[in-house]
Amino acid sequence: MKKIFIPILTILLIGLMGCNPMADIYKQLEATKKPFAKTFSYTLTDADYTAIASVGLVAAQNAQDSAACKAIGTYKSFSDTRPAAKYIPPFLAYKFPALDSGSVAKLTYNFDHSYIFSQNEEITIPQSVYDALGISAFDSDNPAAGSIQDYLDSAYTNPSITKAVVLYKYDDGDNTYTTTMYAYYDGGWVVPANQYTISNQDYESIGGSAGRYHNFSSSYDPNFYIPRILLQRFPYAHEGDQIHVLYKYYSGGLQHHYNLYTFDGQKWNALEVKHEQYIHNGQSWVFDPTVKFEMSCDDYQIIVDWVKNNMPEYMHPLYKNTEYYFGASSHYCNFDMRLTTRRANDPDNLLPADDQEATKELWQRLDKAVDVLLEAKFPNAQPVINGVPVYYEVTFKTYEPATHKYMIKFLCTDVGKFTPVDQDGAIKYNSHIILVE
Repeated sequence: MKKIFIPILTILLIGLMGCNPMADIYKQLEATKKPFAKTFSYTLTDADYTAIASVGLVAAQNAQDSAACKAIGTYKSFSDTRPAAKYIPPFLAYKFPALDSGSVAKLTYNFDHSYIFSQNEEITIPQSVYDALGISAFDSDNPAAGSIQDYLDSAYTNPSITKAVVLYKYDDGDNTYTTTMYAYYDGGWVVPANQYTISNQDYESIGGSAGRYHNFSSSYDPNFYIPRILLQRFPYAHEGDQIHVLYKYYSGGLQHHYNLYTFDGQKWNALEVKHEQYIHNGQSWVFDPTVKFEMSCDDYQIIVDWVKNNMPEYMHPLYKNTEYYFGASSHYCNFDMRLTTRRANDPDNLLPADDQEATKELWQRLDKAVDVLLEAKFPNAQPVINGVPVYYEVTFKTYEPATHKYMIKFLCTDVGKFTPVDQDGAIKYNSHIILVE
């Protein structure tokens, strides 16, 4: 009996080990586990830009991608040629691996308008142009601007490039080549206003290799030296003034760079601070350009002022902070949706006699009210940012007579133009409006 019992016991133990009764429970728990979501604000650090460059280089598809990633790490910023919307999502997955669906990251980062000209964007004025003018080089008596523009207009019609560095001979004693940036705009080539090209004298004032070779490099950061040069060259600049700066940079070869500098009243800055939102959709992080805000008292006044200018008969007879067409009041900071109040102030008898239809009319007017606000508040709103349509979610308060809070959603359809969109969970008489609280 003993010889029989031991094998049977062994078999039973092996069976129990191979069929863990907790395994199915673990699977069920995993399936029902809710994603870890978090909403947070975060400002990128210098170390983050370095990490973003490293993460991006791993996924780089070509030399252009690699160059953009390296520039992020070098300049600690994003730009039009290295867009944040492309490089931040994989960084967020790396930086915050535990966050999942429903997470929202409100990021602050540096953006600059720098631009590196490619070889096909460098245009040298041919000798034939000088020969046709009977000169060996441009000078103060033979200005370059008109002749160069004529040449570009004839040689580059409907160009594939929108900006170019033009190299031409200028007689300032040594007949050296000079550079100027031209931009293709509205069917012709023009020099952007407020342009400044870093001169040989500027480089020489820096000294070292920058002074010897007349260019910046990784050892001579342009964002350190150019602001100081601009302070000397433009001592009477006012806050908000901008200058388009063209300069040379050595990085394995000589390049022409461009950047836009803005004066803040004390110093010139190449970097612009931007704020953007990213959301986790359950699979990955994505850029979300949605603009969300709750109406302030000033916002209600914008609507009141519109009524004052367009439908003055609906203004409060004594107070300039209240109107009765939309029901906006900057005193109470809400929309008065009481039918009795609105009927008592309906001089054009626009409200239907039926109470239900009249109430429906009041709620439908809110589409126009918020549209008035958006057009006044965001006249330069862009319909698409980084390839993503832009929505506006506006929260407002009502008095019915109880106080409630609602959200209405609009899509930006053109520059500074908006249209309301339907939402799930709509209540009342307007499919664009949902109850918040």
